[in-house]
Amino acid sequence: MTEPTTEQLAKIALASAYQAECLAMCNRLFHRDSPYRPMRAYQALGRRNPVDAVAYIAEIIDKGSEGLGRLAKIGRIGDSFEASVLHPRWARLFDDRLREVARGRLRDAAAEVPAIAPQVAEILATERIQFDQDAAYRLAGMTAPTTT
Repeated sequence: MTEPTTEQLAKIALASAYQAECLAMCNRLFHRDSPYRPMRAYQALGRRNPVDAVAYIAEIIDKGSEGLGRLAKIGRIGDSFEASVLHPRWARLFDDRLREVARGRLRDAAAEVPAIAPQVAEILATERIQFDQDAAYRLAGMTAPTTT
């Protein structure tokens, strides 16, 4: 069995941080006054290893889910998986095709619930921030490999 590379370890650490962020997003919705409690997503994320959790999120975004519409209706679109995959700090975990699907789903949600349009615009603007590989390594608690 070969040892994982520094790059693979960094991606696993980044996936672990992303999984924790997604669990935290779900937790924010578990308040008594929230009409939407994503228990199935929370449980599914908690049962998976970080790499499988990332794949689970990608599958949800690809297929679409009721969660995005429910979050749009309560004005919490920023707590959607679609919004999370567009954040620059998670850029290395998702491919361009999936990010385009997420953008489209967010735009569709804004068209259906116009009140969230400003939130969607902010999410899409934030996504355009340049990805910083060194910051990803720092986030993962690692040092970026040096190139000579």
